[in-house]
Amino acid sequence: MALTAEEVEKLKELKRTEEFKKNYKLIKDELVKRDRQGVDMAAKGLICLFVMCYLPRRAGFPLAGILLFVLIIIPFFKSKSDIDLDDIYTEQILNLILGAILPKAKIHSWGEEPIEDVKYAGALEGEQKIDVEDVRHNENYNIYCTDEIAARKFLSPSVLAWFDEQISDQGLCAYLKGNKLYISKYTNEYMFPVPYTKKKLDAWSVEKAALYLKDLSQETKAMASVFSK
Repeated sequence: MALTAEEVEKLKELKRTEEFKKNYKLIKDELVKRDRQGVDMAAKGLICLFVMCYLPRRAGFPLAGILLFVLIIIPFFKSKSDIDLDDIYTEQILNLILGAILPKAKIHSWGEEPIEDVKYAGALEGEQKIDVEDVRHNENYNIYCTDEIAARKFLSPSVLAWFDEQISDQGLCAYLKGNKLYISKYTNEYMFPVPYTKKKLDAWSVEKAALYLKDLSQETKAMASVFSK
């Protein structure tokens, strides 16, 4: 899938906005700062190593320990930044890009307890475990519900077949609450990987991020269409 000419123009307009420039600059400045700190820490570490190796052991070890504490440990804690790169990248930059190409879509943060952390060790209060007619499905999944009739109506043959196909590729968890359906796929990768180094940020582009988000949106729509049948 490619970006349309209209989407490319909207992204060009986005890159000229002050809001985008401000958030991008925050990330870039923070990464440059971290790179400098990394080089500085490495240089100080070599000094400590030199003192420890080339001075007499009785004097070298204690002095190296003092230098390690003064030159590295204390500055490290003092230099910890309040800037949250994940928040700026995901909540700000990616949502700005989404707003340009998919105005109705938005990335939401789940805070300290994301929905993918909901794992069932057994039935919760008010829930019961049920089985379906598909034996293979019962072997692969545990199904818990508060309304058995609604659960069986939801778990149509097409939905069960979709789950069976997905479980062969990765772990999957679906959580239905009210009129909202949450689907968690376990891929061992971040869905929105932050460019944590200056090199990765230089290789990153608005267009690449937009194309990734567009593909992800299509995958999500295809996934949701299974449950609307």
